[in-house]
Amino acid sequence: MKKQQPQLPAPRKKTPKDAARAVKRTGSLSLQEVTPNTLSELLGLPGMYVIRYAIEEENQERFPHVFCEHAQEVAVCPRCLTPTDNLHEVKERCVRHLDIWGMKTLVHFPQRRFGCSVCGRRFTEVLVWIDPKRRQTLAFELHIYEQVKGKTPRCQVALQEGLHEAVVAEIFKRQAPRALRATPWQTVRVLGVDEISLRKGHKQYALVLSDLERHRVIAVLPDRRKATFEAWLLQLSFEEQRAIKTVSMDMWEPYRQAVQRCLPQAEIVADRFYVMKQLNHKLDLLRRSLQRTAKRNGDDRLYQALKGNRWSCSRIGEISMQNKKPSCKRSWLLRMSCGRSICCAKSSARFVTISTSALAPRASWPPGPGRPWRRAAHTWSNLSARCVTGGKSSSTTSKQV
Repeated sequence: MKKQQPQLPAPRKKTPKDAARAVKRTGSLSLQEVTPNTLSELLGLPGMYVIRYAIEEENQERFPHVFCEHAQEVAVCPRCLTPTDNLHEVKERCVRHLDIWGMKTLVHFPQRRFGCSVCGRRFTEVLVWIDPKRRQTLAFELHIYEQVKGKTPRCQVALQEGLHEAVVAEIFKRQAPRALRATPWQTVRVLGVDEISLRKGHKQYALVLSDLERHRVIAVLPDRRKATFEAWLLQLSFEEQRAIKTVSMDMWEPYRQAVQRCLPQAEIVADRFYVMKQLNHKLDLLRRSLQRTAKRNGDDRLYQALKGNRWSCSRIGEISMQNKKPSCKRSWLLRMSCGRSICCAKSSARFVTISTSALAPRASWPPGPGRPWRRAAHTWSNLSARCVTGGKSSSTTSKQV
């Protein structure tokens, strides 16, 4: 059976980059005549029409004031869903709308209250283009939300739009859940599991679940307990659970147990950062142990080669001694081969080779030709936990996703 190729999105139609090129596209446009309702249609407020406007100038800035009226004389009661025209009260309101030609636009309209003739309830008319008790239209709030979501600082958005920073933060918090509900759910193939600290030093964590293929957060759990993580995995449908092929996490045992129970088909992948962190820690312990041994045995050359070279060992690179002793072409070389880690201190005079089986078993290194380090998926097969945790065995596989 042939593997189904992913469908690419349809190519977008090219848009003119400047006004001169737009002249050639006028033939494909659907031109409309200007009517009394043209300004109302361009304003984009359903159920409203413009009756007049004014432009206010203040501090060398212009503010268009657009005055609107309701197109319908009736409203629907939210309790009994009965249309009524029994007008009870009218109050003039002014709200902020999207800018017109770079000018901050204010919309004036009458806020109406009706009395239902069936259930006797008095209610405020619900408008589709603005939420109750809000000073900005939904279109303007969505514009603010898109700016903040696009990694523009809130203080900069507030300065550009003439709002307080607290108002910008409130708009973002109100629109974010609505945008999340409107986003269609897509099956996750590569699930990322990681925690963040809510309060430093208090051991309060939140568990962040993300889609590593689309680079977006899909859920934030209140804590990192195993039961909480399992409950989230079990609430997924059967198809969503089977779609997850890889789970990337750190080396915490409850995460691995939860995935093995709820997603038995998924491949567990240890984050390379945590693997290298633990491996570098064990290397540093080995270096210090060898340094103390060399000092007791009176091997001054080896002692000086190991002294102060912690980060050189972690980088697995070439360093040169700063003193007048012979150049140390390669202080440490970490190799994963034959089920053991070999650390070599190579000087111009001799090799000092130390072999140990307590670090890491065999691994596929280096990557193949044409595979950059950051893009390659280096698999460290069956990385035993006793080399990084000092005792327990584990079959966790590590790769870069």
